[in-house]
Amino acid sequence: MSKWSPQVQSLIDRLGYDKAIALANLQIATYNKKYPSMLFIPNRGQWRMCEFYDRDTIPFMANFLAGNGVGKTALLVQMLIGFIWKDKFLNPDWLGALSVFDRLPDAPRIRLVCHADDMKDGGSLYDEIVQWFPKGHYELKKASKSHYSTIECDNGIKVAIKTHDQDLVAHAGPNMDIILCNEPMPQNLFGENMGRLRNAKVPIFATFMTPLSVSAWLYEQAIEGEDDVNTCLAEASIWDNCKDVPGTRGVLPKENIERIIEQWKREDPEQAEARITGKFQHLSGRIFKTFESRVHCIEEVEIPKTWPLSVVVDPHDSRPPFVTFWAQDPLGNFYCIDEYPTYNIHRPYHMIKDTGFTYDHFAEEIKRKMTSIAPMKQWTDFVMDPNKGRTKIGNTNQSIQKEYSQRGIKCRTKNVDDDLDRGHKKIQEYLYFNREKWENLGELSIDNQPKIFFFKDRCRQTIQSMNKYAFKMGKDQGQNLTSRIEQKYKDPVDTVRYRLVSAKPYSNPKNDKGGTIAAIKAGRARK
Repeated sequence: MSKWSPQVQSLIDRLGYDKAIALANLQIATYNKKYPSMLFIPNRGQWRMCEFYDRDTIPFMANFLAGNGVGKTALLVQMLIGFIWKDKFLNPDWLGALSVFDRLPDAPRIRLVCHADDMKDGGSLYDEIVQWFPKGHYELKKASKSHYSTIECDNGIKVAIKTHDQDLVAHAGPNMDIILCNEPMPQNLFGENMGRLRNAKVPIFATFMTPLSVSAWLYEQAIEGEDDVNTCLAEASIWDNCKDVPGTRGVLPKENIERIIEQWKREDPEQAEARITGKFQHLSGRIFKTFESRVHCIEEVEIPKTWPLSVVVDPHDSRPPFVTFWAQDPLGNFYCIDEYPTYNIHRPYHMIKDTGFTYDHFAEEIKRKMTSIAPMKQWTDFVMDPNKGRTKIGNTNQSIQKEYSQRGIKCRTKNVDDDLDRGHKKIQEYLYFNREKWENLGELSIDNQPKIFFFKDRCRQTIQSMNKYAFKMGKDQGQNLTSRIEQKYKDPVDTVRYRLVSAKPYSNPKNDKGGTIAAIKAGRARK
């Protein structure tokens, strides 16, 4: 049997081997030139955004926060090709394999929103479309002499192009199924565009941006609104596109990246971080800037029976306590393995204002969580907010600490340092890792990793709070440290603080060996 396809074998029979292979290679080169998107392989950062579109539930809004040089506009164009022609012109091993294209209507209504300059001849978005779109299958049309306003495709789909300088009326119009944004649009246009998706079967609103000078409203939508279900966030650093870092599938040489970063830092140190990492400049008030979900958040790993477990309770008067559950390994690392209350997308903890439940209920729920994780004998430490825990309440004149103790949750408040500044420093100490080294290597190493980790599926509210815990902005800042902190996400972070400041040295004579790093890597590998 011939190792060649029937077509190639037929050419060999007619023309001879050398001429046939040369002709076949020419045909392949011609095909690749006509359909370049068939060769597109997303880099590591781009793929984080792509994965949102291979889920059982496609997010309504997805935001790709990418540093300069990551290829955010190139990815937007690849997604646009898929939304127009489904998987016909996409690399079948990568974007062509995403399930979202099979869930869309046959002729989705698509809108592209961008700066007017992006769609002029030579504009960034125009250039990417010309580079990647299948040749002969589309036509760019202008409504005026300025920028292109429509992409007319051979299958009858017309992509409407709206620009940031157009007024609100221009962004009204018919309903849409998909809206793709190259950089964030002005706030006054945001709601109008979102409203265009109200009748879509699978509504898709995706923004591809480097968040430099953006307002707080977008931060609230993209960051504070992120729930990893309806609103999803993918971040990508320029290092995700470095060809010298294994596993990135990148195209930029390391020395070029280093040269570019050095130039950014000289020009504008404030903007450099956003240009490198794609993170909001608005996060300048964020307290734990070292916290990085891709480093500190891991998949659930099996907890050995010899690791001591602990509970931290942050009680409140009018709403449920916030509780975190912890494991400590022989190397002194801490793992936040669960939390209470369980995350509810419709009513996250910071939105809960009251409760009708009692101490009996809360104590039973805490014990239920504990026994679902490990036998009670493995739980060796119970910690409570020392100030609130000692507060006496009600007619019993008993402390909250005593109320829980009588119900089997025997928390200590002794030796729990409540100094906020020292607590912040302790968290920073456990979070620390060398970011630049991590970015360069593409992974953590035995001599460069933090000492605290969070199970990403079980501890969503704690992770969200670590990300968003920040100082108040502008006139709202108070004089002392406590009054300067935004209270919205404070409670879960308090439990992290109480756990670390009251930590006892690991002590288990049955197991003084580790294997810990392997467990962490196993958890991250499944991520």
